[in-house]
Amino acid sequence: MRGSQGLARAAQVQRKARRKRAPRPRKNADVIAGVALTPWLEHMAGLQAFGGDDSRLTDHLPKLHVRRASTKPRRRLAFADYERHLIHITDYPGITPADALETLLHEVVHLSGLELRHHDGRFKRMLARAALECFGVDCRAAVKGPVYALDVAIVEALQARPTPTLPEEP
Repeated sequence: MRGSQGLARAAQVQRKARRKRAPRPRKNADVIAGVALTPWLEHMAGLQAFGGDDSRLTDHLPKLHVRRASTKPRRRLAFADYERHLIHITDYPGITPADALETLLHEVVHLSGLELRHHDGRFKRMLARAALECFGVDCRAAVKGPVYALDVAIVEALQARPTPTLPEEP
């Protein structure tokens, strides 16, 4: 009897110690499919489509959280948290660099303005404009359809060319 109580107590102490530990920063925590997302986030925040270097995004850069999943999520690949000014993106097996970059751009558009929380016409026009400026992908014809069609058009255009690289700073 005494031995099992001692083991239970030790397990309880170990659980408490685990809870108190601060999370260790991961090396390459922002890398998805070989693409470091933080430099891309900084680049996207400064796009002219969002107001350039004087935009709300460059003054207050969103935080980035990458969730690692063992399978592709059925519903949400990413979402923007408006209250915490945070972008959550899921890394899953099979994600391509084009998927990761398009998803990041999609969420940055959400955080670029309070009126862009929903996938309405303004949101789709802004996403198409930002994709043209950021990647050189002209997908304005897909703005008339659902937002999913616009996302797919951007990903397909990105996959048809080599993985984009960040432009050089002048």
